Amino acid sequence: MPALENKIYLALYMSDGDNVQYCQHAMSELWDKKGRGVIPINWTISPGLVDFGPGLLNHYNTTATPNDFFASGPSGMGYSLIYDAHNYLWNATSGTAFPPYAKLTQQYLEKSGLRVITIWDEVNQKQMGAYARNCRYLYAMTTQDWERRPYKVPTYIQDHKLAFVPNLPCYANGVDVIYSFWRDTIAKFDGSHPIFLSAQGESWKMGPDNIVVLKKRLEELSPGNIVICRGDHFFNLHNQANYLPFNLTLLPKMKITSSPTSTETKFAADGTPCEGHLWISKKEGNRAWIQFDFKNEYLISRYVVRHAGNAGLPERLNTRSFSIEVSQDGKKWTRVDIQKGNTVSVTDVDITPTSGRYVRLLIQDAGEDGIARIGDVEIYGCRK
Repeated sequence: MPALENKIYLALYMSDGDNVQYCQHAMSELWDKKGRGVIPINWTISPGLVDFGPGLLNHYNTTATPNDFFASGPSGMGYSLIYDAHNYLWNATSGTAFPPYAKLTQQYLEKSGLRVITIWDEVNQKQMGAYARNCRYLYAMTTQDWERRPYKVPTYIQDHKLAFVPNLPCYANGVDVIYSFWRDTIAKFDGSHPIFLSAQGESWKMGPDNIVVLKKRLEELSPGNIVICRGDHFFNLHNQANYLPFNLTLLPKMKITSSPTSTETKFAADGTPCEGHLWISKKEGNRAWIQFDFKNEYLISRYVVRHAGNAGLPERLNTRSFSIEVSQDGKKWTRVDIQKGNTVSVTDVDITPTSGRYVRLLIQDAGEDGIARIGDVEIYGCRK
């Protein structure tokens, strides 16, 4: 992701990805329009495509550019209208019915690789808590303001980690609506601190070519200050700016080193745990290691390791025993967690917050055949 600066970060979402017929037809037409890939665009799709439309999902993933980011259509697995702003009706309020839905959503988010959910239209405190506890794969979520109330829907932070940022405006029927909504805010930007703006466009009324024009118009209001963002970058920058935990492996100056690997060292944290992107090391004595240098000290609070099984390989090849250590200087290390006899394909652990610049993964038992296979590592921490 780009480095955090005192700039205007803007995330733009295309609507209606919850509909299968949209993914089949209308999205395909937008996908082929001039301008796609020029600037970051956040495309909503259904996480259920892994089951009922894997060919569609593969098509979009294999033809995507680095500027195409996929987010879940509302509001996770299946089209779920939590609050119907048109009829002022809550469709989901129960504290017992919602967590199972969030758990099901988590399974499909990780299967489809979607890190952001767009919520229609709003969400209450209990539901935010259910998402935060059960959808740990999420970076953040967006909400809506269909009613166009005179006051702006606020940003919420759940459990000091999961942001719920409103799309303002939402379902805009053209780039003129987005431009008008944020014109004054952008024109008055003084560069004293970063600001984060998120908006959603109606896919039936706008496309990549229109968004390219919108960026040029916004840059005229505040030259050199507009950064159009992918959703994963936008929300990790947002958390970084607000002293909340974010994925440190996205830092642009982060450096990875490791024991000898038969693949590529960068595969240890490239966000892609599939078989073709595994970090693989056959180190004698099962002493393989991966080390991360984040260049500055952060308060480290969580780590995630995706093993061989998460890449579709047999679970018996999962890393069995390993430890996580943190250091301020790269010389003196503090062990913050150890796992023995592991069998799961994803290890996701909250640790006691520990200050450090370096984090390393030490493998004591690589698995059944002694070959260490790591699909991906994420380290979470916040600015001190």
